[in-house]
This record gives sequence, structure tokens and C-alpha cells, in this order.
Amino acid sequence: MAPLKVVWLCKIPVPNQRIANEHPASWIMNLLTPLSKYKNLEISIISYSTRIKNDIYYENETIKYYFLKTGLPLVNRGYPNFLPLDLIFKFRKLRKKVKKIINEIKPDLVHVHGTETGFAFISMYIPYLKMLSMQGVLTEVTKHENNLKMKLLARFERKVIKNLENFSCRTHFDKDFVLNIKLANVIRLEEAINPVFFQTKWEFNKNKILVYIGGIIDRKGIFTLIETLYKVNKSGEKYFLKIIGGGSKRNIKRMYNIISKNNLNQSVEYLGILKPEQISSILSISNLFVCPSKIENSPNSVCEAMAVGIPVIAFNVGGVSSLINHTVDGFLVANYSENDLTKCILNVNSLSQTQLLKISECAKERALLRNNPDIVAQTYYHEYFRLIRQPSLY
Repeated sequence: MAPLKVVWLCKIPVPNQRIANEHPASWIMNLLTPLSKYKNLEISIISYSTRIKNDIYYENETIKYYFLKTGLPLVNRGYPNFLPLDLIFKFRKLRKKVKKIINEIKPDLVHVHGTETGFAFISMYIPYLKMLSMQGVLTEVTKHENNLKMKLLARFERKVIKNLENFSCRTHFDKDFVLNIKLANVIRLEEAINPVFFQTKWEFNKNKILVYIGGIIDRKGIFTLIETLYKVNKSGEKYFLKIIGGGSKRNIKRMYNIISKNNLNQSVEYLGILKPEQISSILSISNLFVCPSKIENSPNSVCEAMAVGIPVIAFNVGGVSSLINHTVDGFLVANYSENDLTKCILNVNSLSQTQLLKISECAKERALLRNNPDIVAQTYYHEYFRLIRQPSLY
């Protein structure tokens, strides 16, 4: 039996290159190792970067990689958000390169990861069996981040969903979004998280250290969390916030201004971008993990925190309620407000050691069943074969 050929279209980091604020795409990278163990599966990954001088191709024993040069000619930079010429011209150059490679591979399936890049739009021009994995829902993101680039991507997102037939979703939120646009074949594929988070266990404590993991950007709620910290401490408590993640110089400056305005310089530590081993260690010895996002589908950081077992607090937005069962394996804040988040933080820390350890145990168990890379890879493998043998009827 000939191996199954699958092409992934996704944005992943370029190996051996340090690029500031580049997204690690950890849920994709964590999946590659266990999935590559299936010998009758051939995976080719097509990605792109604005920071390389020329196209790059290399392969190891199991996977072929294609990194395509995009962005402004002659310089290693992408197009600005206010003038995204690649989107305006519908990814013409990248589309041509991708189509050429795929026609050479002749895959059984093309798997597109997310609508955040040009690959989703390009997939409409590829005459092979395709599946689109939803990551974020850009149409909802535009309500909080409304630049020209995001507007165009959201418009493309709806067009792509109307054009394709097969989708994978992680939550009720992205599934409902797809099915409200068209009747389609939707399967459930979870995200794989780094095994180090399962290997680390939360140590019960009430040291009042809060942890945030995510981009330094308004829609991720970091500025809301800092304002909340001020209100929590104003009540007489003395909480400390550790911030993990990257952002633009402008947003980091804004963050420090909010910290200073609220006299929180001694109550906040900005750690920048850390490795998974460092993050898991910090989570294991902290008090609470807080996800203050204004919009999310399936936040990777929530799954990582649950895998460690630290109590998780999140606003009930987007698809978060598909990840957390309120008061069973985490806590959901119904209304998006600093006051309600303040109350939740204080209420959670009023629970007994027995109650918090039970929630920690349930969270870790749920994350293990949902996000363990070996389990996720097995599901991918079976769904790939099922999809190829029984293509969508829609």
C-alpha cells in the first residue's frame, strides 16, 4: 500500500533562525514528532517567511519542509498592516509557488492550518482534497483589532469557508461559525501541547502569584488584567503578576505606562518570551493562571496551564467554555469586567486546599485526554484516512 501523502499549509518558525516576536505555532510543532512515527504517512510542510533571503528546502527522515520567501522585495520585512499588498493582490506570487510545489507532490490531502495566513485563500485554487483547521475566528477578532489587514483576512475567511467542504474545529465556537456559513463536514481535532506541561505538577499554594501568558496586545486582555490587579490589591490583598509573552515596542510601552499609573511597579514582573520548560516551572509554583482575553477560540495557554494543574480563571468568551467546565476543572467569569474578574480571583483563593487540589486533578486529567500529543496524533492519523476513503458528501 502506497503511503498517504499529506501537505500541510501553515506558518511555522524557520529552523535555526531567531526572529523577534515570531509565533512558535507550538500546537503544530508538538504534533509533528508523534505523527511522523506513522510510517505510511508522508508529510510535506509548506510555510513562508518574510525574514529569509531565498526559498529554503530541506528534509529529514520523515518530513519535507518548504519555506518560501515573501514580503517586501529586497528587504526582509513583511507588508505593513495599513498597506497589506500581499492581501490586496490576493497572494499572487505565493500562490504561484505553492501551486507548483503541490502539483509536484500530488498529495492525497492538503491540510490548511488556520485562516490567519494567505494559505487558506490560496487553498481555493488547489485542485486536491482539502481540509481547513480553524484556529482563531478572524471575523470576531475584527471587533477588537480592526486594521485593513485583519478586515481583508476576515473577508477571505468567509469566502474560503463557503468554498471548502471539510473542516476541523476545536470548540463549539468555531464549529458554529463554520456551520452558520454553510453546511459542511466538521470533525474535532484537538491541539497538541508540549509534553513538559504534563510532566510538571502544580504544587498547592496561595502565594498570590498570578500568571499571564500571551501577546502584549489589547484583545488578549493584558491591560485589563493589570487594571484588575490594581483593584485586587486595593482591597487590601497583595497579589503579584508575572507576565510572559512578546509584543511590539508600542504595546510594551503602553503596558509599562499602565503599571506605573497604578503604582504597580513592585507588583508586576515582565519576563518576555520564555521556553516551555521555564513556563511550566513558573506555573507549577504560582497561585493562579488568568486568561483575560476579550476574544479566544481555543487558547493554547489555557490548555498548558490545565495540563500543569494550576487553577485557571478565564473570561467566558468565544470557545473557552469548551475547554473549561466551570467550578469542576477551572473557573469562568461570565461578564467581561474588571470587577467581576477581581471577585473571581478573591473567591477562588477563598476555597480550601481540598477543593483546589480536586480542581487541579480534574484539569490535569482533562488536558491529558484532550491535548496529549500521542492521542492527538492518533486522531489525526485516523481522520486523514477516513477523509480520503470517504470524502465529504456536501
